[in-house]
Amino acid sequence: MNAILSNGHTDSSDGSHSQAEDRVDIVGGPWAIIESDPGIFTTVMQKLGIRRCEAAEVYSIEPDGLSHLNQIHGLIFCSQVQAESQLNMHDLAGDTSNSEDIDFNEIWFANQLIHNACATQAILNVIFNCPQLDIGTKLRHFKDFTRNMGPKMKGLALSNDLGIRDIHNSMARPADLQDALHGLAKRTALTEAEKKRAAERAKRKNKPTTKKKKKADEDEDEDDDSEGDTVYHYVGYVPFKGKVWELDGLRIGPLEVGEIPSTMQGSGDYSREWLEVVRPAIRMKIESLQGSGHDIRFNLLAVVEGGWEKRSDEFELLRRERRALERRLDGSDPTWKEKIADSTPYPTVEAIFSARADPGAFDPSFGLRSTERQKRVLQLPEDQLIPEWIRCYRDAQSVTMFLHEEQEKAQTWATENSKRTHDFEQFFRAFAEALHEEGHLLPVLGLSDPTGVEANASSSLKD
Repeated sequence: MNAILSNGHTDSSDGSHSQAEDRVDIVGGPWAIIESDPGIFTTVMQKLGIRRCEAAEVYSIEPDGLSHLNQIHGLIFCSQVQAESQLNMHDLAGDTSNSEDIDFNEIWFANQLIHNACATQAILNVIFNCPQLDIGTKLRHFKDFTRNMGPKMKGLALSNDLGIRDIHNSMARPADLQDALHGLAKRTALTEAEKKRAAERAKRKNKPTTKKKKKADEDEDEDDDSEGDTVYHYVGYVPFKGKVWELDGLRIGPLEVGEIPSTMQGSGDYSREWLEVVRPAIRMKIESLQGSGHDIRFNLLAVVEGGWEKRSDEFELLRRERRALERRLDGSDPTWKEKIADSTPYPTVEAIFSARADPGAFDPSFGLRSTERQKRVLQLPEDQLIPEWIRCYRDAQSVTMFLHEEQEKAQTWATENSKRTHDFEQFFRAFAEALHEEGHLLPVLGLSDPTGVEANASSSLKD
């Protein structure tokens, strides 16, 4: 059973992974469509075991539209595809990527072999190229297992991982799961027929034909494309090894967007500098979609540092700083609490700092930051101790407000995910049957009952 953490998120604790590993899937189950929503992507990452990470929606690629976000590890661009037949690697004209020039042992990249898996695949293409992130035991083993594989084999390994697939499907709507199962059965049943039709079309294309016949063949191909619903495709952008890469699973390999200037590279944590490189590429992609003549929908998600974890770290730093300040104040002026009683009652401060904020795991730099603050407190003059203590208390108030906002956001996401993934079919079926038994179903639908079935059912119930 999943536990609710203090930030409102659920903890799957790798239970789904162990259950999936115990199953044997001979046929191979389907992948359902999941929405491009920050709450869904964040929950998927948490269930996969990725820590201190969440998704945030980006409304503008310009600097002002990104300034409010925490550290940005990568971007995921979702765009509409008019027909499922467009989701083929050979349809990407002008692909300049060359798999022979790329060391796939360095950058992790998987080709997309399952259409509906592109959301989770985009997440992993980005996350696996962020060495600063804690991806958990399960994903670490998967990454090590596929390290020496080519893009297609990595895509095949991802498509057949039961644990990852179950987590992906757990965020899908029940109707989308049913559609995925129906589509799998339909494709399996029509495999031979589709092969024959494809062979016939290939023969016709190789023979000289009249304009009228050629137009009929094109119309037939368009009819085949129109059978599928509109689908969406995800592309990842991530800084890696001094360059910005576009990770499109439909391409042969990673596409280099641009090189990060040497003045920005530093320790390998490119922070926001890499966004200056990727911004023109995304702007160009948006303009090409808007100029295509179709009603193309798209959105952009950023993979950022978890807000709850960041604020929890800051709250714990302030709590330790306050203890260090009080130790110095108790030694230098035992009556200091009485001096601040009018402006800042000490019990109020105790109530603020008694709140518990558990980030799960502190940031790797937490220890160094805490030591630096402790050292700074020891170097403060005595006349600055009380002002610093008041400043520490006010900062804690501000951080507590942010923690409450993060908790409310997580609870909202959990509620929306529960509504999205719950199967209401049984409820509506039982409700319709109850209306029918009471003789109210047809009137509610605005229909007449010439046979008197509902009226007889209602009268029998009254008797």
